[in-house]
Amino acid sequence: MAISPYSEQNFSTATQRNAITLFVTLYTFPVPVNFDLGSLFIFLWTVYVILFAMAINGPVKSAIRALKDTWALGLSGVFENSILATASVFPLVLWSSVLLALLQQSVGVSTGSLPSTDPLLLFAELSIAPIREEIGFRVIPIGVGAMVILLARQRFRDALLSLWHPSKYLRKNLSPQAYKRQLWTMYILGAFSAFLFGLAHYVLGAGWGPGKITEAAIAGIALAALYYKYGLPAAILLHWAVDYALTSYELIPSLSVPYDIIVFYTLAIAVSSLVALILLLYRRMQSRKRLIQLAT
Repeated sequence: MAISPYSEQNFSTATQRNAITLFVTLYTFPVPVNFDLGSLFIFLWTVYVILFAMAINGPVKSAIRALKDTWALGLSGVFENSILATASVFPLVLWSSVLLALLQQSVGVSTGSLPSTDPLLLFAELSIAPIREEIGFRVIPIGVGAMVILLARQRFRDALLSLWHPSKYLRKNLSPQAYKRQLWTMYILGAFSAFLFGLAHYVLGAGWGPGKITEAAIAGIALAALYYKYGLPAAILLHWAVDYALTSYELIPSLSVPYDIIVFYTLAIAVSSLVALILLLYRRMQSRKRLIQLAT
């Protein structure tokens, strides 16, 4: 039975494919592998369930423990857990993308769109894109940069593990002074990965316009920050959430009503998250200022 009645080709879960395209930043290459769309969905969603479970339980604290500690620590407690941090950043990225697209279109800069395709194939693409793009644009170059730093110190095992969670293994193996110095390297690599991520949407011929460069690059900054601080699961889950939120309701008309409710929810959370992040940044700056004053 066909899942997608909107296409003349009438794709179904039994539709066969013989390759998956992967990314190494702007370089793409096909990997020959035979699969059907049904098996692909089962595999990908199994991966997402595992990543979601990992994000709930760490990497610093479980979601329940972080929520409990929020009463004592204030807003900073939310950012001690991967899934809570991802949920806080998601509305900001979502609304930044929407508002920036509207702003650029108002001055004649086209964001473009993906070409029309079978909805089943599009959902398959939306499901695989967060995994392959986070590996191609976050693990490379940010994770590889962290790995090189640790390899130079002959920390071979932790160098490999840093591809999964850069900040954890850099902190583990570097002195506080060395970690602070290397932090600027990570900032540069994060900004570079965000730029490449934005550029890729335009130059790789996916159908996006030049306005997508800025929109995707801003999202890329958030993805790089989550990857560095919380590890690969957080970046993949944020990427997945944004892609599905921006596309699913357009493909399935029955989602329009719940989507309207979600829009108001995400707007409220986006404002709250922005205020929380500004307050946390202000408190951190004040704490550093007091430390400098005590030191002098």
